[in-house]
Amino acid sequence: MRNHLRMLRHFSIRDLLWLTVVAAVAVGWFQEQTTLARRMADMTQRWDAKEKELRQHLAMLQQKEKIVDTTLEAYRQMNKLQDERHAREVARLNAQLDQFMRPGYSFEAEPGVYFLAPVR
Repeated sequence: MRNHLRMLRHFSIRDLLWLTVVAAVAVGWFQEQTTLARRMADMTQRWDAKEKELRQHLAMLQQKEKIVDTTLEAYRQMNKLQDERHAREVARLNAQLDQFMRPGYSFEAEPGVYFLAPVR
């Protein structure tokens, strides 16, 4: 036991203070590292959840885009058919107008309404 006490007498207060500082720095560093690791894991988990949410939203938007593209193409085809019908109707009305604008008819006269005349 005396040897034990002699060994403790070799340490000065300065040595004990340095040991305390080293231990405090080591504990502080260890706590910081565990806190950073926990924060990093939490951030990674949040990022993964957000990425999953954004990928689902993107997939939904892509499906909506396909529906809009299909609908737009259908409207374009329908518009093309209506343009063709309109062109035929305009051609028919122009032909009818030409028939009424021929010499022999007055501008206001229509066959069978204002006077009796053969329809050409």
